[in-house]
Amino acid sequence: MMKQCGIRKSLWATAITMISLCASLFGGESATSPTVIIFNTLPKSGSVFIAQTVSQGLKIPLIKIAHGTFPHDTIIPSKLNYLCQYGGIAQEHFDVSPHNIDLLKRHNMKLIVHFRDPRQALLSWTHHLCRLLQDKKHHGTLMRSDPVPPKAFLTYPLTKKLDWAIEHYFPSYIEWMANWLIAYKKNLLPMKITTYETFHDTPAAFFKNLLSFYEIPDTLLVMPSISKTITYNFRKGSKDEWIGVFTEKQKEKMSQMIPEEFFEEFDWIR
Repeated sequence: MMKQCGIRKSLWATAITMISLCASLFGGESATSPTVIIFNTLPKSGSVFIAQTVSQGLKIPLIKIAHGTFPHDTIIPSKLNYLCQYGGIAQEHFDVSPHNIDLLKRHNMKLIVHFRDPRQALLSWTHHLCRLLQDKKHHGTLMRSDPVPPKAFLTYPLTKKLDWAIEHYFPSYIEWMANWLIAYKKNLLPMKITTYETFHDTPAAFFKNLLSFYEIPDTLLVMPSISKTITYNFRKGSKDEWIGVFTEKQKEKMSQMIPEEFFEEFDWIR
């Protein structure tokens, strides 16, 4: 009798193993979880270049999971489901909202939120706006910005362009980062904050930390040869170009708008 029970247990164990194997082979639960990375960034923070490096280096697809608007963006549930099921890296600019946070929580998602000194980001964004306005094929992208710059924007001298950007975009930059910093400190989600400045100064350590957050061995990243060009929205890549471009009045105005904790947290100069 004992021998028969042992045989039955052995048969059951074999059957369960076969069922698990078939499930993994024919569309059931995968034996290994797909690599899923969400890299949520302030615009013009080197994010396209970084995401492409990770995508090509890990050989995972670059996937869009949101509409692509700023400063307010919405995660698309079906796109997030696809990312979770098949894996990839999503590089977005979505904001803190009940909808976005709830979706990420329901999927037990971790995410990286990527910052940059907003003064340098705004300068890069202003140059980016000019490029979008000059080429009609980019007008669809331009329409996802809020607000859309006036028709005469290209005729403005640079100082006037920057005045307009400070008035209409800079507050949104500050609010976007401030809300994510609050979410981080409240532990709303498993989250890591990274900065462009760290990427600029120590790129190898930056990528190692990014992968470590997602428990991915850094040895799996084969650094691709990607040119730092406008193809990947990479213009100059400077940390502090803004110091020599903005007027003293503009610099003072922006510094007053930046919360004190930003200077302390990220060691940005005043």
